[in-house]
Amino acid sequence: MRQPLRTRQALLEAGFWEVYGAGFRAARIETILAQAHVTKGAFYHHFPSKAALGIAVVEEIIRPMIEHRWLAPVRQAANPVDGLRAAARARERDDPEALLLGGCPLFNLLQDSPAEDDALHAHLVRLLDDWRGAFAAALARGQAVGHVREDLHADVSAAFLIASYHGVAGTARAGHSASSARRLLRAWATLVETLRAR
Repeated sequence: MRQPLRTRQALLEAGFWEVYGAGFRAARIETILAQAHVTKGAFYHHFPSKAALGIAVVEEIIRPMIEHRWLAPVRQAANPVDGLRAAARARERDDPEALLLGGCPLFNLLQDSPAEDDALHAHLVRLLDDWRGAFAAALARGQAVGHVREDLHADVSAAFLIASYHGVAGTARAGHSASSARRLLRAWATLVETLRAR
């Protein structure tokens, strides 16, 4: 990887962890520079503002994270209920403690991003809509082949699944307990089971 690309990637990764840990409003560019081991000039060469870095973090780190952790398992499973449960089990088993305790990166940013920053907010809302849409499409596909209960509204159920997962992640963040986070993920997986056709 060429040096400019390495520098940009280092800024993205440092930016993600700073925003994730401190929140977007409190995130300090100086801390990001120190973590990435780059100069302020290098930062502004790649990102004209903290908001521009925030958008890049959403699209280049958080979006692929959600795609890999939540959407791919659901899309790839023959039965979306199995895919949802597998995704929850993987979070419980594989997530590092920092991610178990820190809450959902997307929802954290949605709650903490400045309301006046329309561009960043639009990227966050679009990602949330894409997440909900992917879950809804998978549930509708499951209903069409008899894997998911027919009486469910796929869009509403998808929105509820994401909202309830946000509750799990937010509770884990507030309680700062990895063991509690894992128990809540198991409970979320049990909730998912109620979607299965009998």
